[in-house]
Amino acid sequence: MKIWEDDDQVGSEGNGKEHEQYGGGDDYEIEAEPWWRDPVTIPRREFLYGRHLIRKDVSATIGAGGRAKTTYCLFEAIEMVTARNLTTGKALPHEPLHVVYFNAEEDQDELDRRVAAICKRYSVTEADLGGRLVVKSVRDRPLRLAILKRGTPMLNQPALNALTTVIKRNKADVFILDPWVSFHAVNESNNMDMDLIVKQGLGAIASETNSAGEILHHPGKPKPGQAETTVEDARGASAIIWAVRSARVFNFMTPDEASKLGITEGDRRRHIRITNGKANMGPLGKAEWIRIEVEDLPNGDEVAVSSRWSPPNPFDGVSTTDMTTGARLAATGISSRQPVTQLVRICPRRPPPHPRCLRWRQRPERPRAAQRHQNLDQEQGVEDRSSPRCQKQRAQVHRSRCRRSSGQTNPR
Repeated sequence: MKIWEDDDQVGSEGNGKEHEQYGGGDDYEIEAEPWWRDPVTIPRREFLYGRHLIRKDVSATIGAGGRAKTTYCLFEAIEMVTARNLTTGKALPHEPLHVVYFNAEEDQDELDRRVAAICKRYSVTEADLGGRLVVKSVRDRPLRLAILKRGTPMLNQPALNALTTVIKRNKADVFILDPWVSFHAVNESNNMDMDLIVKQGLGAIASETNSAGEILHHPGKPKPGQAETTVEDARGASAIIWAVRSARVFNFMTPDEASKLGITEGDRRRHIRITNGKANMGPLGKAEWIRIEVEDLPNGDEVAVSSRWSPPNPFDGVSTTDMTTGARLAATGISSRQPVTQLVRICPRRPPPHPRCLRWRQRPERPRAAQRHQNLDQEQGVEDRSSPRCQKQRAQVHRSRCRRSSGQTNPR
């Protein structure tokens, strides 16, 4: 893999000299000394937005078409430049950031519609943006950061220089490329090609400009029976995912989740789950949810807008007393408001079985059944059922019947 020093003509072979970082030249040397560094002098990692975007590193967002990747990334970009949570209005724990967003799939008018819809829905003004947001379409003039020359992958230095200049000129803290396939012309399924452009291309830009990079990437065709996408399903070479420091994946809500939450099938695909499938510099965070809303623009267009969403908590409105009552009902089938009156047999015309018999159960007796049992007891001259003497007599009768039915002749 070579990067040519001649930047005047894209794809030219230049003067044939290899760049020093690829180990070219006879005088190439590596300085290596025994390691020791005081931990106090090591700078902390700079997480710019949550745990996903990290200064001087590249991250990735994976999702199939229609999963609101573009819509949500623009939503996040406006949150970053305004330094506030658009859904709740609360301030974010960082200063307003500068963001540069490039899209090679939509034209400028469509991007403007989406940004305008977000600003309208969340009451974001031009003063709130403060000139810190750049949203640019490069669909008509592709920005290919790497190309193939006679089958050899090469970094397109003029394109890299142009991207670096835009980032520096706008003092960008974050740059976003959407979609990734439109920003290179090398073999996406070749690990060496992807490693070259992600590490030596984007990684070098992130380090030079002290910014965080983000690429939006698509998954491959799902496997038979596969319902959801993981970061390992990213299309092309695995070097794309392994070269980035953080990767997250977008999936629709599953039918099972929708059924549990009481969401209709027609509304299910408006709910998208975001899962961090790779976090080299932090723990794998919990899943986040977004919901797709529709915003009407003054020109009559209806534009999709992202909003944060959380599944309803099943314990909302449930008190400690309710939980205690539920536990009692699950264990005994008896509520505290229904006191137990006596042991009720299933068939009132038969003598009561042994207390350990599984046919007995403890439950409050219905008024009609209680009156019928009382009348029957009066006819047969039975004492009060709740008295210990009556309970003992009934238990003795049941034990004798059990012995006769089982063939036992000697009582215990």
